[in-house]
Amino acid sequence: MVVPGGTFVRSTQGRARPTGLVGPSADGRSQDLDRYGKLADGSFAAQGPFRARRRVTSTLGTQTPVKNVWASAFAPTLSATTVRARGRLRVTFATTEALRTRPVVTFRQPGVAAVAVTAIRLADGRYRAQFTVRSGAAAVATVRITANDAGGRANVTTRTVAVVL
Repeated sequence: MVVPGGTFVRSTQGRARPTGLVGPSADGRSQDLDRYGKLADGSFAAQGPFRARRRVTSTLGTQTPVKNVWASAFAPTLSATTVRARGRLRVTFATTEALRTRPVVTFRQPGVAAVAVTAIRLADGRYRAQFTVRSGAAAVATVRITANDAGGRANVTTRTVAVVL
């Protein structure tokens, strides 16, 4: 795994894999080399983009497929990346694992009190929260999604959105 800019994160080099479909998974906690949640020094990897490369060699030759992946607890889509005062911001997201608690979404605008709402679950299994953007300074606001997973561990994903006047 490589972060943007080419910094090496983790390798599974030298480990034989069984024939057939094999895929890595990440839980952000495991030291196991098959999981990419921690950096080589044992600290947690930050949420964000990673590039996964897997070199595969067989009697047919060698291939090195590359896939860009986003590592985070939730996969949010914002209704806009720039919002205006008195406008609405809708946050729709999926969770990457089973949850014990309902997700809480907090919208923080500089200069005004943060607003937190419990997300509603949609028929397709995703969640949604909606906010009215308040008047204040033009600045970068944050959307923070939090919930506990089935094991009771905290999951957090943060995104930013520009607020313009």
